[in-house]
Amino acid sequence: MVVAHVFKATGLSGSESHLLSLARGLRDEGIESHLIILIDPTRLPDTLIRAAQTQGTPTHLVQLNHDLDLFSVPKIKTILDSVNAHIVHTHLIHGDLFGTLAAGKRVVVQSRHNDDRFRHNVIVKLLTRYLASRAKTIIAISDSLANFVRDVEGVTPSKITRIHYGLDPNEVVAKAKAGMLREELKIKDSPLIGAVGRLTEQKGFEYLLEALARVRDNVKEAHLVIAGDGERRHALESKAQSLNIADAVHFLGWRNDIPSIMIDLDALIVPSLWEGFGLVTLEAMALSKPIVASRVSALPEIISHNETGLLVPPADSAALADSILNLLRDPAKAKTMGQRGRARLEKEFTIQRMAQRHAVVYKEAASRVPEFRA
Repeated sequence: MVVAHVFKATGLSGSESHLLSLARGLRDEGIESHLIILIDPTRLPDTLIRAAQTQGTPTHLVQLNHDLDLFSVPKIKTILDSVNAHIVHTHLIHGDLFGTLAAGKRVVVQSRHNDDRFRHNVIVKLLTRYLASRAKTIIAISDSLANFVRDVEGVTPSKITRIHYGLDPNEVVAKAKAGMLREELKIKDSPLIGAVGRLTEQKGFEYLLEALARVRDNVKEAHLVIAGDGERRHALESKAQSLNIADAVHFLGWRNDIPSIMIDLDALIVPSLWEGFGLVTLEAMALSKPIVASRVSALPEIISHNETGLLVPPADSAALADSILNLLRDPAKAKTMGQRGRARLEKEFTIQRMAQRHAVVYKEAASRVPEFRA
């Protein structure tokens, strides 16, 4: 069976990393994956392309000149024909639109990776409902997102399947080089917390900065690293200045060595206001790091409160600070939580489990369309 994944990408973030892992896992299920990447010619996803090539997953690039570039549809169809795709698996709004239109009679499976706020827009809801009607199955990456697809997008529950992301913890550990970040920042022994993600409103980093100011009132030597970039960077840097914590906040920009950053942290902080899944949490669990996260969206499905981490209300810098201090003041508790997180990852969030469940979805969907059976 051949599955063509259609999605837009400008780099290598959570959903793209997921697709690379999924493609590897599907090989063991006898399924060949092709990545049809919709690209902005000014922002080529070079890191993603290289990673796909390294693991032997074929990639095909289709240029999008604007968000409604319907000229991309026949280009996608030509690729689908050339690889003899049985399943067209679409991801994110651009992939759903152009991939579904290009699929023709082929089986369409769609994945929802985030409960983006733009999906509440009336026009977007009408579009996504139409596209969902063309799909055999909608895969939601969390129970929270499955509820969103049902309640906001109006998709029939029987069409929705929940499949969590998976991660190979040994891969993450193998990439982690302990001590590099602390040496880079010259903070060998200071308490160090960190966050990873795009610098956007969704990630809630403003509240993390406010929390750090409170933490520093009690633990003056505490430092924070933020790995990522985005439109909020200047505003966040200005906020750190206004809170008088600029010397303790390290904006690292985009990094390709996230495991080496995480291995040096005392805790990962995920202050998101909403979150489709939060693959970064699995990476922290792979490295046996405790997590402090907002109790929103999928995060409570991943983090077991008081077992593998601490959950706090979103947009609550005081609660965030209290939980961070809780871990910094009790290293033994933090270590135990991290170890339990690693055990939970190995049980609940494996690539094998993720790939097997996708394979079942593909085979069941394809069996309903005789001309495209594997």
